[in-house]
Amino acid sequence: MCKVFKRPFSEPAANIGVWQLAFEAMSVIAVVTNCALIGMSPQVKSYFPESETQLILWVVGFEHFLLASKFILTFVIPDVPKHIQIKLSRLEFESLEALKKRVSLTD
Repeated sequence: MCKVFKRPFSEPAANIGVWQLAFEAMSVIAVVTNCALIGMSPQVKSYFPESETQLILWVVGFEHFLLASKFILTFVIPDVPKHIQIKLSRLEFESLEALKKRVSLTD
């Protein structure tokens, strides 16, 4: 069975494509859901015995704080590290220079 059904070779890709959007949506849904569950717990409700409105405002405020932190970190931390960006830029520059040199030699 192991010789008949082998895992197919993976194709190289530049990024994860549409899965990035799916993971981003799942992370937002997870934050909202977990904050709602925390807000419904009896331990947290005991801190706000006089007003349900205060509890809801606290939960929504905490949820907004977590989502803001997530989006700030998304923009602060780059997708590609700086040293990789430099190497890619250098490689592109060198290939363009080699192409220019090759074109000038053929003229």
